[in-house]
Amino acid sequence: MDRRKFFKAQIAGTAILASSGLVFKADAKNLPTQSKESPDILDVDVLVVGGGSAGHVAAIQAGRMGAKTVLLERNSQLGGTTTTGGVCFPGLFHAWGKQLISGIGWELAKKTREIDCKPLQDFSVANKGHVYYHVDINGQLYSLLAEEACLDAGVSLAYYQFPEKVTDTADGWLVDVVGQGVSYQLRCKQIIDCTGGATVAGMLGMERMREETRQPGTHVVIYKGFNHAVVNKNRKKIQQMYDEAIKDGRLQPGDTWGGNPMQPIGSTRGNVNHVYGADSSTAATQTQTNLSGRKSILRMLKFLKTIPGCEKASIDRMMTETASRETYRIKGERVLTVNDYTSGRVFKDSLCYSFYPIDLHEKGGVKPKKLKPGTYPTIPRSCLIPKGSKNFMVAGRCVSSDRLANSAARVQASCMAMGQATAVTAVLAAKKGITPGDVDLAEIRTELKKHNAIVIGELQDAKPKTNEAQTMKGGKILVDAAAAQAVGSWAKGSSYTPAIGSSYLHDDNKSKGENSLTFNVKVEKPGKYAIKLFYSTHETRANNVPVKLNIGDQVYNVTVNQQVSDDGGFVLGEFDIQDEAKVLITNGGTQGFVIVDGLEITPVKEKI
Repeated sequence: MDRRKFFKAQIAGTAILASSGLVFKADAKNLPTQSKESPDILDVDVLVVGGGSAGHVAAIQAGRMGAKTVLLERNSQLGGTTTTGGVCFPGLFHAWGKQLISGIGWELAKKTREIDCKPLQDFSVANKGHVYYHVDINGQLYSLLAEEACLDAGVSLAYYQFPEKVTDTADGWLVDVVGQGVSYQLRCKQIIDCTGGATVAGMLGMERMREETRQPGTHVVIYKGFNHAVVNKNRKKIQQMYDEAIKDGRLQPGDTWGGNPMQPIGSTRGNVNHVYGADSSTAATQTQTNLSGRKSILRMLKFLKTIPGCEKASIDRMMTETASRETYRIKGERVLTVNDYTSGRVFKDSLCYSFYPIDLHEKGGVKPKKLKPGTYPTIPRSCLIPKGSKNFMVAGRCVSSDRLANSAARVQASCMAMGQATAVTAVLAAKKGITPGDVDLAEIRTELKKHNAIVIGELQDAKPKTNEAQTMKGGKILVDAAAAQAVGSWAKGSSYTPAIGSSYLHDDNKSKGENSLTFNVKVEKPGKYAIKLFYSTHETRANNVPVKLNIGDQVYNVTVNQQVSDDGGFVLGEFDIQDEAKVLITNGGTQGFVIVDGLEITPVKEKI
């Protein structure tokens, strides 16, 4: 190609990339390129359709492996059920004292908690109900971090776009992409369908499964404005009023789960209704589903305002769309059965773990069926490949499975693990010019481990590492600052002799509002304990250091003046501690240096 033709081709390639509406980092090394066959086609390695729980993780993984990756998402943000659906408590990453899912999904969930200065719960506890192991996160923050991670990985991202037509080629797929004011073609080596209902697989005529009656969806909503004291005094009356409202049609079954009117009053997560017939398969069914969900919310709000203690009820937070639990599933090379799942069967081609009770939602509500202790279900590659297909995988809720197995495997952490596993498989297949089912399993697992995913047979102990910085001295527990979970830019200091350990931490009077230290303190016996924060005093210290203590169900907020002290520190208070306490120290709103030497926890003797 002569110089003139070369520059003409370069300009044409840049033009189609710009007109596609794809957003990317300008310095990314793995951007789509102009096809050699046609200047109007973009060449990519991996196309991920759907940016939900599985899709955004798949795209990040593919991008981090250097693949030219495009992610198409029909909505306005990444995260799917976790963000747009409002189920902002993904799980389960842990079970029976082990961590079974890690990798990119865990990385983002954990980072979200850290930025929000919220410590994680103790996952080494093995005898709690499954709700305990969910990770409550800020869904809006999660979507921002997911988007950032995609772009940092070199992913080319587009919202409000979707494949209109997909055509099989000799070495992959030709995809016609459309969006409002946008139309272009992509040629890709591999497709990962993360649409939740295997929409792309359906376009290609691949076999899908679906029940006549689907599980109800939920339109997440949190109500506020309650006088709980009055509500609690009138629980019986409220139930009677609810039953009457159902009878006369002011409310409909599903406006609460199982006919419990207390659920929308007490819920802090908003998972409080059942939208029967919920279906996100098409624009038409999603529209009808959203309307049904919103009507349910409005009926409930009107009812709440008529009952004692709820006269000032209003909506605190409501998601933009109703989340569906069940639509289509692919018919894969293998169908995962409920017996496979509940027995923890390990297949030759298992790529990741999954964990959740069998969780089928029905008209009477939901009664999760627990798995036996020590059971760790797995997801095989053969359930992620549509039967008879090539260069195509799925991840997420549309995994090949029977209805009961799917009711457990569909949850977010499992979808994240599937997304990462399919991406590794698809990228390796693209590099080798083979179909995903032919990629060496050992190579897939090796690559997954490089990216911090947990592979079959290598469960990780969820118990926190032994904390040598927590010591006993004269019946007192001493916790060095080095033992705290640090967020932000804390500096180590030694200009004065610390009371605990060999050094102390300080914020250098910078990055205000960005630094935090979380202490996780365990006591051997339940009882009353005094907690003292140690630091050095000076006129340059902050006089308004915020400290938050989480002890059982109670939260205590204390402000510490570090310009003065009582014998090297300040007693935060005396607290009844059953097993553990979390102490969060931040530098938000402070002026001056924030110093943290450590904590002293002293048993308080009962007065006779």
